[in-house]
Amino acid sequence: MRHMKTSAGRIFLPLSFFCLLLFLLSIYTSTSTSTFKVRKVHVATEYSDDSSVRRASSVNFTEYPDSDIMLKCLSVVLRGQLPLARREIDMGGRFGMGIENLQVAFPHHLIAETGLWNQDLRLKPIPYMHSVKKCSIWEVGAHTEAADSRQFMASYPHCRFHAYEPIPLYANTLKRNWASDKRLVIHEYGIGSNSMQLQISENRIRGQGTDISSEEISENHHNGLLVNLTIKSFSEAEVEADGLPTLLHLNCEGCEYDLLKQAATSWSLAKIPVIQIGWHNYGDLGLRVWQTCEIREQLSKTHQLTAGAAFGWDRWLRRDIHEIGLLLVPLK
Repeated sequence: MRHMKTSAGRIFLPLSFFCLLLFLLSIYTSTSTSTFKVRKVHVATEYSDDSSVRRASSVNFTEYPDSDIMLKCLSVVLRGQLPLARREIDMGGRFGMGIENLQVAFPHHLIAETGLWNQDLRLKPIPYMHSVKKCSIWEVGAHTEAADSRQFMASYPHCRFHAYEPIPLYANTLKRNWASDKRLVIHEYGIGSNSMQLQISENRIRGQGTDISSEEISENHHNGLLVNLTIKSFSEAEVEADGLPTLLHLNCEGCEYDLLKQAATSWSLAKIPVIQIGWHNYGDLGLRVWQTCEIREQLSKTHQLTAGAAFGWDRWLRRDIHEIGLLLVPLK
C-alpha cells in the first residue's frame, strides 16, 4: 500500500485514494447496462456513463506530495487526458433504448477528436541521434508500410532499422513494399512479455486498429478462421537485432503495456537512450490508465519525459542524455 511522509511520520493515504481504486476497478469490471464494449475498428471501444467520469474528477490529489509520480500521472490523465467524447449512438433497441447521447471511450485522441492528438511529436528532431555512430531504430508495430521508418531514414541515415509486425497478412505486404530497399530488416513477429505462439480469429484483424495485447488475446475470440502469430520476448528480440535499439518506437496497438513491463523488469529499458510510445485504449479504459501511469512511473527512474499525452504520444530521453543536451532537446 502506498503511503506519504508527514512531520508526524508515515500515515496511510486518505480515503480519496481508495475512491480512485474503486473507480478504476469499476471501469474494467462493470457489467451494468451503462457500460459495455463494442468491437469495431477505429470506433468506440467502450461506452461510459457520466458518473464514472465525475467520480474520477472528484478525487482530491492536492494533498499528495509532488514526488509521487504515479498519483500525479493518475490525476493528470483522469482529469484531462481520457480519450472520451460524447456521440449520438444508435443502440439498436439494446436495453430498450434507441439513439442515445453517450460518453464514448475511443482508442486514442485522434479518433476522439479531443484536440490532444500529438503525433507530430514522434518525428521531431532528436539531436542525440546524430552523435551516435552505431545506432539502431526499432519500429514495433510497422503494419504494412513501416512509414515512420522511412521518415527516420531521412533524418538518421547512418542508423540500422528494424521493423516488427506479427500479423502474417501485414508482414507479407510489408516485405513486398520494402523488397527493393534492404535497409529495413523485417521481423515477422511481435514483442511482448514472453515468447509464445498465439492464435486469433481473422475477424479480429482490423487494420491498424488490431489489438493483440495479452488481455485481449486471452479472451475467447475464436469465431472464424484462426491466424497464427509469433510473439517474442524483448530479450530475445534484443539478441536477434544484435543489441538494444538507440530509439525504441512503439506503435503496436496495445502491445506497449506487455513489452514495456517486461523490458523494465529485465533492466533493458534503462539502457535505451530514446523511447517513443503511442498509447492505446484497447480493452478496459481503467486498466489502461493504471498501466500507463505504472509504466511512466517506472520510466521516470531512468528517463525524462520531454513531452507527451496519455492515449497520444510520449517521448522519453534517458536522464544522462537529457541533462547534458537539455538546450538541444525539443521540449514541446
